[in-house]
Amino acid sequence: MFDFNKLKKNIDEIQNKINYFFKNKDLLIEAFIHKSYLNENKDIKIKDNERLEFLGDSVLSLIISDFLFNKLPSSDEGKLSHIRSLIVNATQCEIYFEKLNLNDYILLSKGEIKAKRKSSISANALEALIGAIYVDSGYEKTKLFLLNHFEDMFLDILKNPKMDNKSTLQEYAQKKYNTIPEYKLINAEGPEHEKIFFVQVYVNNEPLGKGSGSCKKTAEQNAANDALSNLK
Repeated sequence: MFDFNKLKKNIDEIQNKINYFFKNKDLLIEAFIHKSYLNENKDIKIKDNERLEFLGDSVLSLIISDFLFNKLPSSDEGKLSHIRSLIVNATQCEIYFEKLNLNDYILLSKGEIKAKRKSSISANALEALIGAIYVDSGYEKTKLFLLNHFEDMFLDILKNPKMDNKSTLQEYAQKKYNTIPEYKLINAEGPEHEKIFFVQVYVNNEPLGKGSGSCKKTAEQNAANDALSNLK
């Protein structure tokens, strides 16, 4: 099991895996520290990865938007948004992170390790890593990192896009009301390592469905599915 000191000793190994070498290695360390680990190791003076995750989520969305804008010059906003959602969703981010073979480096609390591992941990770690590279080197280097590792996977999704619940509901809302669904977090229950999120989706200011899940994105998908069932 990895601890903080072992993570620091393996920085070069991680950098070789991702083929990116940090100017500020503290950013890389921060990207692999889950909030639960610091709750049990309060003597470690470094931040958890949530701020980097927040930034990385937006950077990933921007880079994929840029990628799709140039790859699909004839596609409208609706199709571009749909394909982007397929590329950047939590399930795909988990797959990307597993391809890098980095799961063993994430520092977790003992409780989180004993609990069934949530896919959101890997997905969030990928976004934190993207955020760390962006802070360290900016947009172009981050884009290069993503395309070097995952462009073939992005192109596969472009060739075979599948409609998910959120995209289907968005298509319905745009056609019928010329608006898009709004997802609101209404509650979150449970301990840090087993938190369940509850989301309600509104279309044209009317509540249409509710959903829950171990991460917000899953809860939103389930809320969209509930809304689609209610529309039948």
